[in-house]
This record gives sequence, C-alpha cells and structure tokens, in this order.
Amino acid sequence: MTGTLHADDSLWGLHDKESELPLAEMYDFEHKKKNELSINEEKQRILNVIQSSRVSIVTGPTGCGKTTQVPQFILEHYATQRPGERVNIVVTQPRRIAAQSVARRVCEERGWNMPRPVGYKVGMDREHCGPDTRLLYCTTGVLKKMVIGE
Repeated sequence: MTGTLHADDSLWGLHDKESELPLAEMYDFEHKKKNELSINEEKQRILNVIQSSRVSIVTGPTGCGKTTQVPQFILEHYATQRPGERVNIVVTQPRRIAAQSVARRVCEERGWNMPRPVGYKVGMDREHCGPDTRLLYCTTGVLKKMVIGE
C-alpha cells in the first residue's frame, strides 16, 4: 500500500472538534523547567533546515536533546508561528519504555497533561494518545503499522 500523508491527516486516526483549535490557544508553550541542553543553541538553524528540506537528519551526542527538544521546536513553531497549519510529529523509539518515558518527560518540561498535545503509543495501547495529540512517541513497530494501515 502506498500513499501520501498530509499534515492535516491524523496518523493515529483520532479526531474531535477541540483538536481543530489552534495549539497556541489550547496550550502554554513556555518551558516549565530550565533547559540548558546544547541543541538549544541550534534551534533556529534546525527549524530553517526542516522548513527548506524534504528530509532532515539531526545528529548530535547522546543527551544533547535530539529526541526531546527538536520535536518541541517543531511543535512550538507551528503553534506560535503557523497557527493555521496542522502538524503531526512522530518520533520513534526502539523500546516501549523509552517511548513512554520520553513522552512523560516532554509533558513534564512543558507542564502539559498527557495525551494532550504529547502522547505515546506502544503495542496495542491507545490510552496515551488522543484526538489533539500532535507529538507522538512510539516504537518503530507501531509506526510501521500506522503507515501500512493496520
């Protein structure tokens, strides 16, 4: 099966009226915890590359913020700079526990409740992603099933 996913498509198949509100109206995008990760120095450069390229690869040392910060950069950018555009961000993790713990950490950093707007999906668990989840952490197996439509 082949196809194209558009930013307004929900990869996890959930929709409701509340999810149509601009993210910046629904959530506070201020960090609740001080963030001194090295990747923050590259935020604007990363966003510029992502906007100008079909494929972007972000590399950096372990612990620099690739998994937690870059998705937040993108989500915050769309919420505050492009509020009329819908964005779905999927970040894969090799293990169930990693997807769960990273999603919780991002929610904690922002002071958000899961699964709004950050959630996770591992195995058959649907409890931790909702209709307005825009940043989803999942295992590679879950992403594969989402893409092929299982």
